[in-house]
Amino acid sequence: MGTSQRGNTIRVREAQPGEILTAARVTAEAFGGEGFTRHLFDLSTPRVQERLAREITMALALKWHAGDTFLVALDGEAVIGAAVVKYPGQRPRTRRWRLLAQGVPRLVGILTLVRWVRWRRVWPTLKAKWPPKGLPKPHAVLVALAVKPEHQGKGVARRLLDAVHAQGDGAPSLSGTYLLTGDLRNRQIYARFGYELLAENPAGQSFTSYQMFRRRCAAGAPTLPSSTPGCRS
Repeated sequence: MGTSQRGNTIRVREAQPGEILTAARVTAEAFGGEGFTRHLFDLSTPRVQERLAREITMALALKWHAGDTFLVALDGEAVIGAAVVKYPGQRPRTRRWRLLAQGVPRLVGILTLVRWVRWRRVWPTLKAKWPPKGLPKPHAVLVALAVKPEHQGKGVARRLLDAVHAQGDGAPSLSGTYLLTGDLRNRQIYARFGYELLAENPAGQSFTSYQMFRRRCAAGAPTLPSSTPGCRS
Protein backbone atom coordinates (compact mmCIF):
# COMPACT_ATOMS: atom_id res chain seq x y z
CA MET A 1 0.00 0.00 0.00
CA GLY A 2 1.39 3.43 -0.94
CA THR A 3 1.96 6.18 1.57
CA SER A 4 -0.91 8.34 0.32
CA GLN A 5 -3.35 5.43 0.47
CA ARG A 6 -2.18 4.46 3.91
CA GLY A 7 -2.56 8.06 5.11
CA ASN A 8 -6.21 7.95 4.05
CA THR A 9 -6.88 5.09 6.49
CA ILE A 10 -5.83 7.17 9.50
CA ARG A 11 -8.61 8.77 11.50
CA VAL A 12 -8.79 10.69 14.77
CA ARG A 13 -11.53 10.53 17.37
CA GLU A 14 -12.06 10.50 21.12
CA ALA A 15 -10.76 7.35 22.75
CA GLN A 16 -13.15 4.67 23.87
CA PRO A 17 -12.76 3.36 27.45
CA GLY A 18 -11.14 0.16 26.19
CA GLU A 19 -8.48 2.17 24.33
CA ILE A 20 -7.32 4.35 27.22
CA LEU A 21 -4.51 2.12 28.47
CA THR A 22 -3.20 1.61 24.94
CA ALA A 23 -3.28 5.35 24.25
CA ALA A 24 -1.54 6.03 27.56
CA ARG A 25 1.11 3.42 26.77
CA VAL A 26 1.81 4.92 23.33
CA THR A 27 2.21 8.33 24.98
CA ALA A 28 4.38 7.02 27.81
CA GLU A 29 6.75 5.26 25.40
CA ALA A 30 7.26 8.52 23.52
CA PHE A 31 7.73 10.53 26.70
CA GLY A 32 10.44 8.19 27.92
CA GLY A 33 12.84 10.24 25.82
CA GLU A 34 11.22 13.65 26.32
CA GLY A 35 13.31 16.53 27.66
CA PHE A 36 11.86 16.67 31.17
CA THR A 37 12.16 12.91 31.62
CA ARG A 38 15.76 12.74 30.39
CA HIS A 39 16.71 15.66 32.60
CA LEU A 40 15.18 14.33 35.82
CA PHE A 41 15.87 10.59 35.60
CA ASP A 42 18.90 8.40 35.03
CA LEU A 43 17.62 6.35 32.11
CA SER A 44 20.83 4.48 31.44
CA THR A 45 19.30 1.01 31.90
CA PRO A 46 16.34 -0.64 30.13
CA ARG A 47 14.93 -1.64 33.52
CA VAL A 48 14.49 1.98 34.57
CA GLN A 49 13.07 2.93 31.17
CA GLU A 50 10.47 0.15 31.40
CA ARG A 51 9.45 1.02 34.96
CA LEU A 52 9.16 4.69 34.18
CA ALA A 53 7.06 3.98 31.08
CA ARG A 54 4.76 1.82 33.21
CA GLU A 55 4.28 4.56 35.81
CA ILE A 56 3.68 7.24 33.18
CA THR A 57 1.14 4.95 31.50
CA MET A 58 -0.85 4.50 34.68
CA ALA A 59 -0.60 8.20 35.61
CA LEU A 60 -1.95 9.21 32.19
CA ALA A 61 -4.78 6.68 32.43
CA LEU A 62 -5.68 8.21 35.78
CA LYS A 63 -5.97 11.60 34.05
CA TRP A 64 -8.72 10.17 31.84
CA HIS A 65 -10.60 9.02 34.92
CA ALA A 66 -10.14 12.53 36.34
CA GLY A 67 -11.86 14.04 33.29
CA ASP A 68 -9.13 14.82 30.74
CA THR A 69 -9.92 14.27 27.06
CA PHE A 70 -8.02 11.56 25.17
CA LEU A 71 -7.90 11.71 21.39
CA VAL A 72 -6.50 8.76 19.47
CA ALA A 73 -5.15 8.41 15.95
CA LEU A 74 -6.12 5.06 14.47
CA ASP A 75 -4.70 3.19 11.51
CA GLY A 76 -7.46 0.68 10.98
CA GLU A 77 -8.17 -0.36 14.58
CA ALA A 78 -4.61 0.13 15.85
CA VAL A 79 -3.84 3.11 18.08
CA ILE A 80 -0.80 4.81 16.54
CA GLY A 81 -0.93 8.16 18.32
CA ALA A 82 -2.67 10.03 21.11
CA ALA A 83 -3.26 13.49 22.52
CA VAL A 84 -4.28 14.29 26.09
CA VAL A 85 -6.03 17.61 26.69
CA LYS A 86 -7.29 19.18 29.89
CA TYR A 87 -10.21 21.58 29.56
CA PRO A 88 -11.38 23.81 32.40
CA GLY A 89 -14.43 22.56 34.24
CA GLN A 90 -14.28 18.96 33.04
CA ARG A 91 -16.02 16.53 35.34
CA PRO A 92 -14.31 13.37 36.60
CA ARG A 93 -15.47 10.14 34.99
CA THR A 94 -14.83 8.29 38.25
CA ARG A 95 -15.96 9.19 41.76
CA ARG A 96 -13.40 11.21 43.67
CA TRP A 97 -12.92 8.64 46.42
CA ARG A 98 -12.07 6.06 43.78
CA LEU A 99 -9.63 8.47 42.15
CA LEU A 100 -7.89 8.89 45.49
CA ALA A 101 -7.77 5.12 45.96
CA GLN A 102 -6.37 4.64 42.46
CA GLY A 103 -3.77 7.32 43.13
CA VAL A 104 -2.20 5.42 46.02
CA PRO A 105 -0.59 2.72 43.83
CA ARG A 106 0.69 5.51 41.55
CA LEU A 107 2.39 7.16 44.51
CA VAL A 108 3.91 3.85 45.53
CA GLY A 109 5.11 3.25 41.98
CA ILE A 110 6.71 6.69 41.79
CA LEU A 111 8.46 6.10 45.10
CA THR A 112 10.10 2.99 43.65
CA LEU A 113 11.83 5.27 41.12
CA VAL A 114 13.37 7.68 43.64
CA ARG A 115 16.80 6.04 43.45
CA TRP A 116 17.05 7.06 39.79
CA VAL A 117 15.91 10.66 40.28
CA ARG A 118 18.53 13.38 39.84
CA TRP A 119 17.48 15.21 42.97
CA ARG A 120 19.59 18.33 42.49
CA ARG A 121 17.65 19.03 39.32
CA VAL A 122 14.15 18.64 40.76
CA TRP A 123 13.56 22.08 42.26
CA PRO A 124 15.02 24.11 39.35
CA THR A 125 12.96 21.99 36.95
CA LEU A 126 9.75 22.51 38.92
CA LYS A 127 10.39 26.25 38.89
CA ALA A 128 10.93 26.13 35.13
CA LYS A 129 7.49 24.51 34.75
CA TRP A 130 5.52 27.22 36.55
CA PRO A 131 3.02 28.85 34.17
CA PRO A 132 4.07 32.34 33.08
CA LYS A 133 2.38 35.44 34.45
CA GLY A 134 -0.29 36.82 32.19
CA LEU A 135 -1.23 33.46 30.68
CA PRO A 136 -4.72 34.07 29.19
CA LYS A 137 -7.56 32.31 31.00
CA PRO A 138 -9.53 30.17 30.73
CA HIS A 139 -7.49 27.94 28.46
CA ALA A 140 -7.08 24.32 27.47
CA VAL A 141 -3.83 22.53 28.29
CA LEU A 142 -2.23 20.15 25.80
CA VAL A 143 -0.87 17.70 28.38
CA ALA A 144 0.75 15.32 25.93
CA LEU A 145 0.89 14.41 22.26
CA ALA A 146 2.69 11.39 20.89
CA VAL A 147 2.94 9.24 17.76
CA LYS A 148 4.45 5.76 17.58
CA PRO A 149 7.96 5.98 16.08
CA GLU A 150 7.14 3.88 13.01
CA HIS A 151 4.29 6.26 12.12
CA GLN A 152 6.11 9.54 12.63
CA GLY A 153 6.62 11.82 9.66
CA LYS A 154 3.32 10.76 8.07
CA GLY A 155 1.12 13.63 9.20
CA VAL A 156 -0.36 11.84 12.22
CA ALA A 157 0.68 14.56 14.67
CA ARG A 158 -0.89 17.18 12.41
CA ARG A 159 -4.18 15.30 12.42
CA LEU A 160 -4.13 15.04 16.20
CA LEU A 161 -3.33 18.74 16.57
CA ASP A 162 -6.03 19.67 14.08
CA ALA A 163 -8.55 17.75 16.21
CA VAL A 164 -7.29 19.40 19.42
CA HIS A 165 -7.54 22.85 17.84
CA ALA A 166 -10.98 22.17 16.36
CA GLN A 167 -12.31 21.38 19.83
CA GLY A 168 -10.66 24.43 21.36
CA ASP A 169 -11.68 26.79 18.58
CA GLY A 170 -15.25 25.59 18.94
CA ALA A 171 -15.38 26.62 22.61
CA PRO A 172 -16.06 30.40 22.74
CA SER A 173 -15.23 30.52 26.46
CA LEU A 174 -11.61 29.47 25.89
CA SER A 175 -8.80 31.89 25.14
CA GLY A 176 -6.65 29.22 23.51
CA THR A 177 -4.41 26.23 24.21
CA TYR A 178 -1.30 26.16 26.41
CA LEU A 179 1.53 23.64 26.39
CA LEU A 180 4.89 23.04 28.01
CA THR A 181 7.78 21.22 26.37
CA GLY A 182 11.37 20.49 27.28
CA ASP A 183 12.61 19.93 23.73
CA LEU A 184 13.84 22.60 21.33
CA ARG A 185 12.72 20.49 18.36
CA ASN A 186 9.18 20.29 19.76
CA ARG A 187 9.18 24.04 20.28
CA GLN A 188 10.02 24.53 16.62
CA ILE A 189 7.34 22.08 15.51
CA TYR A 190 4.61 23.66 17.64
CA ALA A 191 5.57 27.11 16.37
CA ARG A 192 4.61 25.93 12.88
CA PHE A 193 1.12 25.18 14.22
CA GLY A 194 0.58 28.67 15.56
CA TYR A 195 1.99 28.40 19.09
CA GLU A 196 3.72 31.51 20.42
CA LEU A 197 6.62 31.26 22.83
CA LEU A 198 5.52 32.84 26.13
CA ALA A 199 8.54 31.99 28.25
CA GLU A 200 11.88 30.21 27.92
CA ASN A 201 13.12 29.02 31.33
CA PRO A 202 16.55 27.43 31.78
CA ALA A 203 16.92 24.93 34.62
CA GLY A 204 20.66 24.60 34.75
CA GLN A 205 23.05 24.42 31.82
CA SER A 206 21.62 21.31 30.20
CA PHE A 207 17.88 21.94 30.16
CA THR A 208 15.35 24.60 29.13
CA SER A 209 11.56 24.54 29.29
CA TYR A 210 9.45 26.27 26.64
CA GLN A 211 5.97 27.53 27.51
CA MET A 212 3.81 28.11 24.46
CA PHE A 213 0.31 29.33 23.69
CA ARG A 214 -1.96 29.15 20.67
CA ARG A 215 -4.74 31.72 20.61
CA ARG A 216 -8.22 30.46 19.84
CA CYS A 217 -9.33 31.00 16.28
CA ALA A 218 -13.04 31.72 15.98
CA ALA A 219 -14.82 28.79 14.38
CA GLY A 220 -15.28 29.35 10.67
CA ALA A 221 -12.93 32.35 10.57
CA PRO A 222 -10.63 32.66 7.54
CA THR A 223 -6.88 32.32 7.85
CA LEU A 224 -5.50 35.54 9.33
CA PRO A 225 -2.11 37.23 8.99
CA SER A 226 0.86 35.89 10.91
CA SER A 227 0.26 38.52 13.60
CA THR A 228 -2.57 36.24 14.81
CA PRO A 229 -0.69 32.95 15.35
CA GLY A 230 -3.73 31.04 16.61
CA CYS A 231 -5.36 31.26 13.19
CA ARG A 232 -2.47 30.38 10.94
CA SER A 233 -3.03 27.67 8.41
